[in-house]
Amino acid sequence: MHVEAWDKQENIREAENLLYEVKKLLTGLKHNVNPGITMVNNNAKIAYDLHQVIRHRLAWDENPEGDFWNVFFDTPMQVSDQPLAEINKE
Repeated sequence: MHVEAWDKQENIREAENLLYEVKKLLTGLKHNVNPGITMVNNNAKIAYDLHQVIRHRLAWDENPEGDFWNVFFDTPMQVSDQPLAEINKE
């Protein structure tokens, strides 16, 4: 299904402005400030931690030599109050 509205740059700009207004209403932060992962509830932080662990494992599984320039190979940074999950290749 093709939606013509996404082809119109002015619609995209208007949608972005509306999203910024919603963010400002929900967070109290200004237009160009990103609240970041540290300002969300703990369940969202846990989901972020899980995403980091899975992304890290998949990166090493796909490229065992690693990649110095790719952050996916860095040790996941814990942001929740729960220990990082452990994942192993089987």
